[in-house]
Amino acid sequence: MPRGYANITWLVATDAGRFLLKMPPRGAPRVERTVRVTAAAQAAGVPTPRVVRHDSSGIDLPPFWIQEHIEDAEDAERLWPSLDADERDSLGRELGTVVATLHRTPYRDNVRPLPEVVRGRFDGVITRAREVGELDERTAQRIARVVSERVPMLAAVERRLCHTDLYLENVLLKRVNGRQRFASLLDFEHGLGTDPAEDFVKLAWWNFETHPELRAPFFAGYGDPTRHGADFESRRELFCLYYIVASLGYFSARGLVQDPVRPWMRADDARELQFARDRLQRWAGGGAAC
Repeated sequence: MPRGYANITWLVATDAGRFLLKMPPRGAPRVERTVRVTAAAQAAGVPTPRVVRHDSSGIDLPPFWIQEHIEDAEDAERLWPSLDADERDSLGRELGTVVATLHRTPYRDNVRPLPEVVRGRFDGVITRAREVGELDERTAQRIARVVSERVPMLAAVERRLCHTDLYLENVLLKRVNGRQRFASLLDFEHGLGTDPAEDFVKLAWWNFETHPELRAPFFAGYGDPTRHGADFESRRELFCLYYIVASLGYFSARGLVQDPVRPWMRADDARELQFARDRLQRWAGGGAAC
């Protein structure tokens, strides 16, 4: 199958039906993490494809997992132009309900305190962005000050199960009684136990900004996010800044490497990199990171 940042994917036909075989370039740790998070999401009641087999040993094949293939379904981004108002409203409400289910689920995948984990993540992405020339010393120092001010807020946050890659290409719809309805939430490769505010970064960027009709029904299904703390918005801004800096380093570095398997990614990478540059410039000028 042609698309995918995190994995190389094959659609495999067997006597028992069709399945997806996924091999992540990042190897065994990504396989183990994905399998654990997917199982936790299913146990919580989130509709997502079941992993039927995995092997992270790398003995016979590179690390892989095999998951169910959802037949007769398409991703919501592709279907969006053809959805009517009722179908868009239903999509938003169901997505909100599913994300709320995730965020009610305690999930701890790291023994270190959350502030320490997030501070370490920031250190890594700042270093990478500076190495590829996307971040100057003055801006890096300003980001470090924000991290010092806001990361302590995370000490009071209970880690919940989060997807962290919520956009419509990761949502499948199926036709039910002539209407397109929510079928599955895909791709927990980036899932982890973290502050629910982190999930609201890509929700805002790739859903509410691009498809503003989703916002009201989503929150009708999700509820009030400030139930996760009165400082929810300040924490969300912190994670917005994290993803801006992470994108600068990641997509700039990818632009230096030719990918013969997935050349289509070069245009996508350039678009993502420019988005991050624009957001950083807006933030540096006094605007919001989100």
